[in-house]
Amino acid sequence: MFAAIYNKKKYYKIILILTILLIVVKQTDFFKKLYFTITRSYEARLIKEYEFCGRESIGFLNNIKDQFNIDYKIPIINYADSPNSSWYFANLKNNITNKIIFLNYNKDANYSKDLEAYNVIYKHNDCYYLEKK
Repeated sequence: MFAAIYNKKKYYKIILILTILLIVVKQTDFFKKLYFTITRSYEARLIKEYEFCGRESIGFLNNIKDQFNIDYKIPIINYADSPNSSWYFANLKNNITNKIIFLNYNKDANYSKDLEAYNVIYKHNDCYYLEKK
């Protein structure tokens, strides 16, 4: 008799734990997030989260790094209200360079840095990879 009661309690515990586990998995979109993590590359996930040319503009920085084979830090000025994007180049060498990156630069706004003082190497929307004249 005690064995039957013990097995019944154990059965209810298992059902309760599985129910809670299923609710947590559903609420956190575990399977959807797992699918996107497996099917998308690290760069694609990074660009989706931090945008190509907006907010932190990590997609633009990644494109410049790959296209121009950059292996040194470049000063980055972000004119949007977002965190500094310099962390993307954190693991590169420190070199003195005459290049600079402007992110979210609005030509119509009055900024302390003027595009006229630079040669445009690469541009995408409001993101610029520049070299001092």
